[in-house]
Amino acid sequence: MMGKGILTGLLEDIREGMEDIDDNGIIRNKELKTLESKEIKAFDYSKVDNDTAAFLRDKELRITQIKFISAYAIGKELKEVKERLAHHYHGTFGKWCESIGITDRTARNYINAFEYVRKNFPNIDDAEKIQPSLLFAISKPSAPLELQQAVISGDITTHKQYKELEEKLKKAEQEVMEKQRLYENISQSYDRLEKKNREHYEKLKDMEIELEYSRRKVEELEAQLNNSIDGAEIATAVVEIEKVPDETLAELEELRRASKSNEVSAEIKALLKILNSSICDLGEILINIRDKDDIVDVCKSYLEQIKDSLLKLKRVSIEQLDSDLFYFIRD
Repeated sequence: MMGKGILTGLLEDIREGMEDIDDNGIIRNKELKTLESKEIKAFDYSKVDNDTAAFLRDKELRITQIKFISAYAIGKELKEVKERLAHHYHGTFGKWCESIGITDRTARNYINAFEYVRKNFPNIDDAEKIQPSLLFAISKPSAPLELQQAVISGDITTHKQYKELEEKLKKAEQEVMEKQRLYENISQSYDRLEKKNREHYEKLKDMEIELEYSRRKVEELEAQLNNSIDGAEIATAVVEIEKVPDETLAELEELRRASKSNEVSAEIKALLKILNSSICDLGEILINIRDKDDIVDVCKSYLEQIKDSLLKLKRVSIEQLDSDLFYFIRD
């Protein structure tokens, strides 16, 4: 580390030429003005002989140390001033800095650099190789930890390298954030779709239950309808209707027995033919018919025909048969 005499002399020079310090912490006094540049470019030491190259490297190191010591010392002095003015009106420290040619931003950079070195370098000599601009960069509260470690370990030695890696890191972080947002959007969309799917599934289950219930009701109604048509009601109707033909046949049989010895007239034969035809037609219709209302209407019609035929047959028989047959039919 440089001796206290050199440090004291540097501080005096700094105080004399403080108006030449820029926002990046580069001292622009007469002695150091020739060392600054807008963008530091690595020197090609292959252009000189080995002895000269060694000499230049040594000077580079010493000047870097001086610049570091300057930045460190300025930060220390500014911190003491800030603490002294802490209880004064707001903005007093900033106004004082401006009076000596230092902006508020530059003052913060110096103080941050001083505090950073004290916190992260137990041996201050280990920090002397770090360029002030690089030190200001890593001492910012927003400086990425990865880049800080790279500077401390010596993997990053220039401010240009730092800015390039910082830009790459920012892009990588942005890509990660974009992917994270995309993932969140996809995740949210998936959650919404999954929720909709569950809702649709529940609705489908309800519809299936309703459909099954409706299917069973239809089957029950069909069974009731079939039973109503093919079962007891039709059977009862058929039995009731069939009673007429059975009774009629019995009467006809009695008439046949009673009129064995008598010749049945042509009119009686015609009536019997009509009666038999009506009974046969009625039986076929009962087999094919399914509508209850149709059954009733048809049965009524045929019963009327049969009734008329029986009345005519009875009337004719009374006129033509003997007295025994007459009394039989009358009774």
